[in-house]
Amino acid sequence: MALCAGASGFEGPEKKLEIEFLVPADDTLGLRALSTKEWQAVLDAARCTIISVMSNEHCTTHVLSESSLFVYRHKLMVKTCGTTTLLRIVPAILAHAERLHMSVQYVFFSRKAFMFPHEQLAPHTSFEDEVRYLNTFFTGSAFI
Repeated sequence: MALCAGASGFEGPEKKLEIEFLVPADDTLGLRALSTKEWQAVLDAARCTIISVMSNEHCTTHVLSESSLFVYRHKLMVKTCGTTTLLRIVPAILAHAERLHMSVQYVFFSRKAFMFPHEQLAPHTSFEDEVRYLNTFFTGSAFI
């Protein structure tokens, strides 16, 4: 598990990833069909842990050791801080989406400038590295 407080101090800026999917019309659960155990396996790649889970008819919210994961039928939003490796969850998410016959409609990743960039792990060592990593999975444009 990554910690928000690194050797240099607290790394507060969050990394945020949103992915929206086209879900088959007859699929009433979409991404919400994944169990907590499956989500934890996805989040292992980001180096964070599910602390608790709450759910209603629209959304399942996971409180993480490093922030939060929000799962809807058609989209997910995950925020992490510290030295987590958020983008490393992309391959597992895409594998689950393929298994559920869902296709990517929209991807958004953002983060503020790091206070301790030298403590970040790949692919979060630079904006260029993050873009290069995302480009291995998606086509589109990156903006600063």
